[in-house]
Amino acid sequence: MKWATRKNMKVDRVSSVWLISKFIDHDAEIQYVDDKEIAALTKDGIMTFDAADAQFKHEENISHGKYGEKCTFQIIMDEYNLAADNPALKLMGDIIYAADIGHRRGVFDPREGFGLWALANGFSVLYPDDADKLEKELPVYDALYEYCKEKVNLHSTI
Repeated sequence: MKWATRKNMKVDRVSSVWLISKFIDHDAEIQYVDDKEIAALTKDGIMTFDAADAQFKHEENISHGKYGEKCTFQIIMDEYNLAADNPALKLMGDIIYAADIGHRRGVFDPREGFGLWALANGFSVLYPDDADKLEKELPVYDALYEYCKEKVNLHSTI
């Protein structure tokens, strides 16, 4: 299946690519385009995410505008019912929300969101090319998922 998102990815887009490729579409073909191209791609039936005119984007609300109660990762997770039987993935979504949206409010809850936010910003500086960034950064999300599995299965205080 074809997917598209905005160029210059950071935490929500990178994590959404990870989620799509691991849990939804193992053969996903993902394009990285200018924001203005997303609406046309959505109309053409391409699965679009994390952009103003995308099919999957932040949940908007009156009090927080486009930075509502869910980030794109969580919206995609809900659409495909991925967290229902997977508390580790739900926790991961909470951490990604904290990194992507929580930092805009100065709230990193869960606290792991702050570390993920810092790492994602560092990767963005080190690797301005999205393909390079994904190659280097996707293993971080593999590790985060393993951490989340340990945390929910062991009820640990890692």
